[in-house]
Amino acid sequence: MRTILTDAPDYYDVKVFYAKVSDQVSEEAYQDYIPELPLVLYDKIMRYRLTQDRKLQFLGKALLLAALRDFGYESNCLEDLKFTEFQRPYMDGDIDFNISHSGAVVVCAIARGIKVGIDIEKIVPLDVEDYLEVSMNKIQQVMIQDSSNPLHSFYTLWTLKESILKGDGRGLNIPLKSVVIDSQLSIGTFQENKWYLRRINIEDEYMSHIALSDNVKNLEVIKKF
Repeated sequence: MRTILTDAPDYYDVKVFYAKVSDQVSEEAYQDYIPELPLVLYDKIMRYRLTQDRKLQFLGKALLLAALRDFGYESNCLEDLKFTEFQRPYMDGDIDFNISHSGAVVVCAIARGIKVGIDIEKIVPLDVEDYLEVSMNKIQQVMIQDSSNPLHSFYTLWTLKESILKGDGRGLNIPLKSVVIDSQLSIGTFQENKWYLRRINIEDEYMSHIALSDNVKNLEVIKKF
């Protein structure tokens, strides 16, 4: 299934691949992609104690490989995977990518020519007041508190901020409060860098946003497996 979101001049190529963990998906992904995983990545995945965590990690790598193949890379390209000093993975060239998972859903964003970050969170009940002070500035706190659906507004801002920090790539230890989001929820700034924001509709019980270092016309969302 493919969805194309259109909103700006077409300069770049951006796609979001996603999948949901299930026995059928895991088997299909296993058969098609595990032979292409470098041993070091396979061993890293198998160190996860919980089966669900191993499935999510493996599915993330399978989506990344599918995305890289779609952008013209060879099947064994993960052998060339590198990491920044902040342990953000990357490939040589003009491709950037980012992976996120929550609940049973994994998403992988890939872009040519620009930086990309993506975040997804399963919407679960929580007391948003417990998180406001550490994650939101005063304006954002009021926005959430005055919202008709504070839980939804909280997850919206949370995933917007996380997507920007993941695109920036310097680690998630940076305070979320330092990320500024405009009132239209379409542009964010972090340390004077501007990010263009889009919501990615996956499933009703999930919230997901993508952050891009420049605007795009077409953003394709593709369900895999």
